Amino acid sequence: MSGLSFFTPTEEIRKNPASLFSKGCEMRNEEGMFVCWETRMEVLQKIMPPCFTLLAPMVTAYIISMPDNNFGVGYKECALIVPVSYDGTPGVYFRSHFLNGSGAAGGTFVGRELAGFPKKLCENITIRRQADHFHGYCEKDGVRFLDIEATLGEYNAPEAASIFAANEAGEKSMGIMYLIKWDIEEDASGRVGFENARLVSNYADTTYTEWTRATATVTLRSTENAPWAELEVVRVLGAGYGKFENTGSSCKLLAQLDAKELEPYMMTSHYDCGYYNGFTERLY
Repeated sequence: MSGLSFFTPTEEIRKNPASLFSKGCEMRNEEGMFVCWETRMEVLQKIMPPCFTLLAPMVTAYIISMPDNNFGVGYKECALIVPVSYDGTPGVYFRSHFLNGSGAAGGTFVGRELAGFPKKLCENITIRRQADHFHGYCEKDGVRFLDIEATLGEYNAPEAASIFAANEAGEKSMGIMYLIKWDIEEDASGRVGFENARLVSNYADTTYTEWTRATATVTLRSTENAPWAELEVVRVLGAGYGKFENTGSSCKLLAQLDAKELEPYMMTSHYDCGYYNGFTERLY
């Protein structure tokens, strides 16, 4: 044990050719349910950072298992995704993101601090599939904020066939994810705020090995740290159960953003409030 040290030579950090430091993030053997629904455009306009152009009054959510990656232990996650464009190029923006399971802390650190995803921990993510029935739900602060039930077979509405077309074909389909990063700094008065905000594009190939159409129902509830019910389910368009992998990740800086302008859009998605004697208090 005497040879252990806080100093790690560079060649030791990068000695594994399959690691995060050698080839970027890779996630394999992923599996779970995706669902798309129509929501209200005025709500999306309120909650989305102003650097984006909204493409449709629509959101997608998923609940998936991620057992195999090259940066840590496996975990489960759920996410809320909005289709957007920046400077005329379409992509997606992750509005909310939760992880649970033995590797959730590591996955949250890598996804949030490295990439810029709005990843936080939640108390429970449950995935159950039995024959042609799927039930998945996620809980935060004792509230089941997302509950998906689905029957495999067909979509809720015809529009879903075009939304999920690449998944069905087994094509590389993720494309561009837009992510926002910033630094939190303390000024001379002791006040904390956002600085050095920037928009980055992250490209990854998502290749589906299996995709089964589904008819779904979606139930949303809100907690202060997960206000998902704000994205009202006007109409479920469709769902699908998939098996897939993410490889070929790359990242590019697109623009510097106004850090102070971003603060109102990022506090709830990235930082939790605590509860004490029935009152909430922002802790971090």
